[in-house]
Amino acid sequence: MGLRFSKRVTLLPGVRVNLSGSGVGLSLGPRGASVSVGRSGVYGNLGIPGTGLSYRTKLSGGAAQGRSSSRQATQPVQVIVTLSDDGELSFRDETGAPVPPAIVKQFKAENRDALQGMLEAAAVRMNEDLEACLNIHMGTPAPGSVVPAPAAFDESSKPVEPPHQKIGFFDRLFGKAAAIEELNRQISQGYQENLSEWYQEQRAHETRRAQIVDAMKRLPQNDVPAMEVVAEYLLDRITWPRVTNIGFGISACGRVVGIDLDLPDEDEIPATSAVVGKDRLNFKKRSEAQSRRDFVFLAYASAFRVAGELFAGLPTIDKVVISSYVQRQCTGTAQIRDEYVMSTIIDRDGWSLINFSQLSDIDPASTIGMFPLRVKLDRSSRLQEITPFEMSDSYA
Repeated sequence: MGLRFSKRVTLLPGVRVNLSGSGVGLSLGPRGASVSVGRSGVYGNLGIPGTGLSYRTKLSGGAAQGRSSSRQATQPVQVIVTLSDDGELSFRDETGAPVPPAIVKQFKAENRDALQGMLEAAAVRMNEDLEACLNIHMGTPAPGSVVPAPAAFDESSKPVEPPHQKIGFFDRLFGKAAAIEELNRQISQGYQENLSEWYQEQRAHETRRAQIVDAMKRLPQNDVPAMEVVAEYLLDRITWPRVTNIGFGISACGRVVGIDLDLPDEDEIPATSAVVGKDRLNFKKRSEAQSRRDFVFLAYASAFRVAGELFAGLPTIDKVVISSYVQRQCTGTAQIRDEYVMSTIIDRDGWSLINFSQLSDIDPASTIGMFPLRVKLDRSSRLQEITPFEMSDSYA
């Protein structure tokens, strides 16, 4: 079962709980994921925002039977459980007033596991952003892997014409027919415009797909124009955790690919991680030094991923020259300019020594360090400007 959470976390919306004579009902969790607890059992809920899709599964059995008659007479009380910015759980009724401590204590005792699950899910989602930055290399394909061609256009996205409003006897009697006809005309016009856009997207997608499939067939002949088409496809299919722009060129002999890798800004790496505590989330601030080390790791891991995609998808290339840069303010002119901070020449023979079945045990910095490398760190672990390799350097 594959479940995918969104890369953005919103924890402030409340989680609704029902406490009534029939039992305790709870719906917990950040947007898109929740846990529901009630008399019939504990359920996990996953919704994908914006799609209308949802998934629901039972996690445990129902609550114990045999509640007292006095409890049966209890008036329903709706409780909203929220996770605040500082990680605290709070329990309030629908008017915003705090729930009596006795009810909160009972609720926590009866639903400890569900609350813990909610906090764990929230922590995972909050840490996803940082984990994505530090694990970009984990999706790297091995040399010789079969790179899939682009998928066919998603036909299920084709617009469906909305129903038109019928004109009834009383509509004509009271002069509403013309207004309804105009509304139906607008509905038809909007549908036709959406359908036209859909067909344009379909044609563009299928045209591009055909170009890539054709180019893939010509790769064994070391066809440089075909390699350029496939290289663009390979680099576009990487899901980057931050905006990462890539420029590339292929040598006339078709044996070397040069990459210019525009890294994200150094302050874009998440600096806070969440840890589950007792009835709360604890937020741990990463030090400035650790944040700088995280960025350095991202630079190595990004180069690792790009090299892997190219060696897997372009079987005739021998080397990849990757030069990474950041945009910084020049202290002399106060103008923003590109500064190259890492450059490496990676050859296929050395790359083939990597055990891709154990990517989790690989340190991208150690891997890139096996090859010619230009990189310089100051005492605070900040990447310094370097002179990048040229593609001609790879011919030596």
